[in-house]
Amino acid sequence: MKALLEEHDDEVILMAEVLTAEDTRRMATVLPDAEFCYVHPRMDPETHDYAEFSLAITAAEDSALEPELPLEVLHYVQLCKW
Repeated sequence: MKALLEEHDDEVILMAEVLTAEDTRRMATVLPDAEFCYVHPRMDPETHDYAEFSLAITAAEDSALEPELPLEVLHYVQLCKW
């Protein structure tokens, strides 16, 4: 992958859909700075603005996380040039 990045670009965008609480936790552990958002946008019933996903994944119980699924994870990976 490093050779490919050096040839074309120095950044890769990782985007994945997570369907289970277990997979979501794994992604949050491996990519602690990644952005998680709803696959299907949700609206705040009072303001009619899009709701942002704000649950602390690593601390949340499955019973709190499962109704929020599926989620999408987005993370930018930059090549470190040494």
